[in-house]
Amino acid sequence: MPSPPRDPALDLVAGFHSKKGGQYTPIAQATHGMACSLVGIVADVGETKPTPTGERSKRFNLVDPSSSSGSGISVTIFIAAPDEELLPSARLGQVLLLRNVKVKDFAGKPQGTCYKDSFQWCGYDPAQGKHFYTSTRSSSSPLGPSSVRGSNHDPFFKVSAAELEYFVKISDWWRALNEAQQRNVVDDSQGAGNIHLILQPRRSRQVATISEFEVGVFVDCVIELLEVWKGDINSTIYVTDYSENEHLYDQIDAQNYPIGQRTLVVTLWDGPHAMAEDLEVKSFYLLENIKVKVGRTGYLEGSIGYQDRGIRKIGPGSTQKNFAELLLRKKEYEENPHHSRIKYNEEHAQVPEPMQQGHQITVAKEPSSSRSKCLHTDQKCSSIAELTQCTRCPNRFRIRARIIEYYPRDIKDFVRVECNMCHRILDDRYNLCPDCGDLADSSRTVRYQFAIRVADESGELNVSVSNAEADLFFGGLSARDARDDTEALKTRLSPLLGHLYKWHEEFDDKAKNDPGRWLDLCVYSWVPDVDETLRLYKLFGCRLCKL
Repeated sequence: MPSPPRDPALDLVAGFHSKKGGQYTPIAQATHGMACSLVGIVADVGETKPTPTGERSKRFNLVDPSSSSGSGISVTIFIAAPDEELLPSARLGQVLLLRNVKVKDFAGKPQGTCYKDSFQWCGYDPAQGKHFYTSTRSSSSPLGPSSVRGSNHDPFFKVSAAELEYFVKISDWWRALNEAQQRNVVDDSQGAGNIHLILQPRRSRQVATISEFEVGVFVDCVIELLEVWKGDINSTIYVTDYSENEHLYDQIDAQNYPIGQRTLVVTLWDGPHAMAEDLEVKSFYLLENIKVKVGRTGYLEGSIGYQDRGIRKIGPGSTQKNFAELLLRKKEYEENPHHSRIKYNEEHAQVPEPMQQGHQITVAKEPSSSRSKCLHTDQKCSSIAELTQCTRCPNRFRIRARIIEYYPRDIKDFVRVECNMCHRILDDRYNLCPDCGDLADSSRTVRYQFAIRVADESGELNVSVSNAEADLFFGGLSARDARDDTEALKTRLSPLLGHLYKWHEEFDDKAKNDPGRWLDLCVYSWVPDVDETLRLYKLFGCRLCKL
């Protein structure tokens, strides 16, 4: 039986130009650093959610003909809580126009962000043949006051005939695409083989392994619970399914967690937070609707909330998808926990054997005067200038540099004590939190938290050092021991910072001109939640050594 003729609507070229609105960028061409206008079909939409800063956010996934070989682009829109009704109300299959979209790369994938004081939008409902601005206002309704509170900014973009014409065309493209897929007539011979890969409206979430997690997606995951921290407004759990993800923190000397990049931190809100006190460590659970993001530490994290439940316990013999595979991975890990310690080493001949815990690697064919060893010699050595100019973030770098400054100035303040309940930083007067009144030693965390400024011939860089990476760097001197014996910490740091001690404490001009020792360092770049334009850097995978 001959195939039906190809619908010409499938040949729509993405993007267009409007005399009023300017250039509308094809979604596939929206790349890091751009501020652009987009028009696409809503292939997925999230719920309106509160943010830690008290604002409201809503996420849309948009597709157009240019994004047929991928999953479109995810755009998150932020607005003040009192203006929540001004957020776009477009639903699945409708058209959404967004202006002033800021595009940044997260884990190598473009993500869009719209801010309350600059974005504009307009929706189009193909079923009604009308554009709209809210779920209750049509194109024929008076808009009334629509400005964002505290400003004259109007988030509603008044479209022209050019935008309306494209709304109709892209709606026809989406209709034709779905009809073609339903008839199963789209094939490679028609030059549209990639159409099958377009993200369709999601009917069920993927049950994924941690190794498959990507920024911006919502997934379900079968896990083993490793640890629970119950707080007042949220809880934090540490989980694993024994698969590895290169964007997780690398547990090198872990005691409670699997070695390697296998442990995920998940924050619980609302209903899941209320369930935290009943969770059992070393039990298995299905975590539902995990939002994957880059956390403040620069590594992947998850969050679950804004729902009644979200956590279901899995018993022995369960047929839950991925549970049997998790048990198999756990057995393989327990038999050989050091296998594939750093999985990207497998692709490089420089490290032919798996790295053993505590093993130090000597950097070949480089000056032997370094007072630190990095555990990732397969990483190409970069200059600080190359590092700061790199657009991919998060990312990993290996550098050779000298320490030229440190903070805090008082070495004893390199160690901080934090209450696990209220997160208050405790000073020398308190061993326990005076606000919470919790007398248990487990109610506080003692950890390293300091920063160094390093330099090479090409530039300077601020690098933070904290938590387990600092424990590794000091080679066995724990934060608790360092807090009790500041002189031991100062002695450990003396080969690196001794010249700076003399400069700060004794005003020794000769020490000020001492360039310090060369260090082999691994540095990780990440984007903080408070400002997506910033790039911050932290130390990982290094330890001090004797020459």
